[in-house]
Amino acid sequence: VWGGTLVPFDEIWRTGANASTTLVTSADLVIGGQPVQAGKYSLYTWPTGQGYQLVINKQTGQWGTDYDQKQDLARVPLT
Repeated sequence: VWGGTLVPFDEIWRTGANASTTLVTSADLVIGGQPVQAGKYSLYTWPTGQGYQLVINKQTGQWGTDYDQKQDLARVPLT
């Protein structure tokens, strides 16, 4: 799947199916060392040939990969 025709490397991927996945938290969190204030966020995955990142984005309610990088709150390396 990753790095092929379905999910090419170096392109944002909606973490979920169809609509972007939403993270809602009523408490402040720390994810991969990054502070995430209580609120509502969209989650994306950024696959590369060298590894993957979880992208926490402040834009919510959008369909699929309607993604605005300027709205990124944090990018966290996945292991």
